[in-house]
Amino acid sequence: MIFQHDRAKARILVVDDDRDTVDTTAMLLEMDGYDARTAADGVEAIERISIYCPDIVLLDLAIPRLNGYAVARTVRERPLPQQPVLVAVSGYADKATRIKCAEADFDLHLSKPIDFSVFGKLSLLLRERGQLRERLVELKAVQSAALWEFMRLEIEMANTFLEVAATTSDPETRQRCLGRAQVAAGLVERWLRQVLSEEHGQLHRSLAEFRDRYERLVSALR
Repeated sequence: MIFQHDRAKARILVVDDDRDTVDTTAMLLEMDGYDARTAADGVEAIERISIYCPDIVLLDLAIPRLNGYAVARTVRERPLPQQPVLVAVSGYADKATRIKCAEADFDLHLSKPIDFSVFGKLSLLLRERGQLRERLVELKAVQSAALWEFMRLEIEMANTFLEVAATTSDPETRQRCLGRAQVAAGLVERWLRQVLSEEHGQLHRSLAEFRDRYERLVSALR
């Protein structure tokens, strides 16, 4: 994914019905160099996404009118010029919530409270996602910790997509989740080949375990 606005400020839409939360988050993002807008409910979020065309949407799951899951499904069904990176933001970090996020086609899930020292760097990595291979050496020097966290989140989401594929009765959902899992794992594999070190061997092992689960599931579905 290469953002259309990658030479300008990355556009981020913050969606939450807590006014203090959205105002504070938007302010911090603006201070970090982003163009941030806000929405207070699901219907407003869909309208803003259609008009504003954000690169990234921080979408609280428990919002009025339409919850975050419904917003994500609606956005994915629309023929937008560019699909945003959808980041679910929730007070729950449990497995069931991550599975529902995968079913709704979110890209990532972050639990509250968000650590902004890490989040700002994750936002940068999301913005540069399509160019990361070319700029990895440059980013590694200043974004190392965030890069490893981003890869960990990608592997976690890949496994969640895989779990949905293994349990759903809907063939379309199964194929979509298998595809999303494969893409996420492929990104991490490419990054690891360039930056893997002994201290981060756990990421490599997690990816190997995911690959084994993926191959066994695909074989079982044939």
